[in-house]
Amino acid sequence: TDGGKTWKKVTRGLPGGDLGRIGVDVNHSDPKHLVAIVDAVQGGVYQSDDAGESWQRTANLNPRPFYFSEIKQDPSDRNRVYVLGVSLHISTDGGRTFREGNDNVHSDWHSMWIDPSDSNHIIVG
Repeated sequence: TDGGKTWKKVTRGLPGGDLGRIGVDVNHSDPKHLVAIVDAVQGGVYQSDDAGESWQRTANLNPRPFYFSEIKQDPSDRNRVYVLGVSLHISTDGGRTFREGNDNVHSDWHSMWIDPSDSNHIIVG
């Protein structure tokens, strides 16, 4: 709320204990809706509808947490969520269930960009 000048640790709904890497994506059309991929014993996919004040685990998926699993939301459909790792995982129900979506593309997904004006235009690396 102040451009990053101050920070506070938010833990409500996130797993306790040691946390590893956390990837977060803010929804393009609803900035209060966030999704996260959390590396922890009870890690997985989490979402928040209050700008990160509280979190709810939606799936236990966490591919390659030791490296970094990126998470992205479709800018025009918040129910479409992508998790990158060794495979590409795609959800069409807001991150509750996932299917693999590699379609004979090289494995080991590191990064994704989704065009905010045309979510059919995606660049991966």
